[in-house]
Amino acid sequence: MKISAISRSKNSQTQSRGKMMDHHRFSNPEIATLLREFSQDLVCWKIGQSYGSIVYFEFGKKLTAPMEDGNAAIVGSATLVLEADEWTIMVGGEKVCDSASVTEIKLGELSPFFMGAHLVSLKYKPSLKECHILFSHNVRIRLCAEADEDICTLTFPNGLIVACNSEHGFYSDGSHSEPHALVYSSHRQTAT
Repeated sequence: MKISAISRSKNSQTQSRGKMMDHHRFSNPEIATLLREFSQDLVCWKIGQSYGSIVYFEFGKKLTAPMEDGNAAIVGSATLVLEADEWTIMVGGEKVCDSASVTEIKLGELSPFFMGAHLVSLKYKPSLKECHILFSHNVRIRLCAEADEDICTLTFPNGLIVACNSEHGFYSDGSHSEPHALVYSSHRQTAT
């Protein structure tokens, strides 16, 4: 599932790698602050596989977003995408799935661990070139990459897209999701 208004193209990621200094960088504490700010929208309701080892999680409210083919898709008010070539999902410290063994059937078996789980933390470990993701229900995901590449991307409810790069940590290249931003701004206006 590729959503035109949400997804950044791999080509733009490749072109921007040399310009990492132009991007806004986020520290682990800043990511923790964003997760706290949007915590009510970070309850998982869907896990799926795009293609290969790319897995996504949908959180919060269900939104309608345009797809590249002109149709619409239902997405969460927040979306996490595992982009790394190597990742491992652990439940209670036990490995239950990895990027080499993932299938739609396997994700279906893991679904009960994620449904209703909160996204608790994302932490970049620079010495390991890894990102560690923690969900409630004692579920952990470890992502790594050997090359200078994005290993995960999180779209926040306000449309902000933050990626974790294996060499540089968390950053935003200015990309945002228009469907998320529109729903977020209209929701804030009606709440005031």
